[in-house]
Amino acid sequence: YSRKIKTLDELKDKSTIAIPNDISNGSRSLLLLEKAGLIKLRLRANNTPRIIDIEENIRNLRIIELEAPQLPRILDDANVDLATKPFT
Repeated sequence: YSRKIKTLDELKDKSTIAIPNDISNGSRSLLLLEKAGLIKLRLRANNTPRIIDIEENIRNLRIIELEAPQLPRILDDANVDLATKPFT
């Protein structure tokens, strides 16, 4: 979700992306960012990457972890918010 951009192509260098801090949703968010070509993750056997597993951060994005219920509250501050459905 974003109030600042409509597409990922509009995402500028050093933009802030907020992701959930729990392992399942945080990992899923990082995998989505990797699939979008924004980051590259170190391969893990259990496929649950964390922020420390980011090998490449192509646009020098600032990725922050927050508790899921807090994510919608920072939509005005973050460029992208990868909140899960119950908290949107």
